[in-house]
Amino acid sequence: MSKHLIGSQLDALGLAVEMDDGGRVSKAEIDLVVEYPHGFEVVPKLKVPTPAAGDTPVPHPLETRIVTIAGAHQKVNDEQRERIHAWLVANGIDPKEVASGHPVTVEYQTSSTTRDRRSSGHIHFAEYYTDASGSRVVEAHSHPMRALTVQRCVAETVALAPEPSRNVDG
Repeated sequence: MSKHLIGSQLDALGLAVEMDDGGRVSKAEIDLVVEYPHGFEVVPKLKVPTPAAGDTPVPHPLETRIVTIAGAHQKVNDEQRERIHAWLVANGIDPKEVASGHPVTVEYQTSSTTRDRRSSGHIHFAEYYTDASGSRVVEAHSHPMRALTVQRCVAETVALAPEPSRNVDG
């Protein structure tokens, strides 16, 4: 076994993120799935090297807010499920590919260095990992067998519709 630089392989996967001009990635955490002729291996939380001291301004110019759309094992009614599915589809996500048992969140980052305090949202969710034929891949060494998932992040282009108000007679 030897070390390999994987930047070009990650580039080939099409990893991309929308960011303001002049921005740069200063930290990344990646769940890596390595494909071998005999199966797959999950390498959890591969970390990109941390930037050197002084690379990040103090105070940090970004404010982050994470909104949980659906918790990992949250029960939702049919109306909520339809609203969430419509929102996923509007943002280019196939609801059937969103792995159950994992949270769906939106992370908003607001720049505090500009007057207009622009905010951008990114939807974070677990997606089932599929092979070339579109079949879900299972972890060969897990007991019980479970489907492999990968963490996805998609720019939010359409906001989730507000939950309808409920009339409660009292």
